[in-house]
Amino acid sequence: MVKKNSLSQGLLLLALLVLSSTLASSPLFAQTYGQDILSAGTNLYTWLRRLGAITTMIGLGWGGIKITFQHDTQHLKGPLFTCLGGIICLLAPSIVNVLLGMAGGSAATLNQ
Repeated sequence: MVKKNSLSQGLLLLALLVLSSTLASSPLFAQTYGQDILSAGTNLYTWLRRLGAITTMIGLGWGGIKITFQHDTQHLKGPLFTCLGGIICLLAPSIVNVLLGMAGGSAATLNQ
């Protein structure tokens, strides 16, 4: 059973997080630290692609072990979702570039 006090504190923390992220993404902040933000975004994309590749390989290995050693083809939901999550992480930068291109933004600066 969730206490009302802890729920209130969680909602307050969420509101503070939303407020701080809104203030941090203001145009003045983006103009001042624009190049650093672009560099951080590029590094984040590189890290995200590595994480996605590792997660996909873990899911493939997990599913292969279940099929090979346990002869279990009925309970592959976990490995399947792990692979799917890894593929989404792996393709996230490309998806962002496609969305930026559709919105008229410059996707060339984010390509890796």
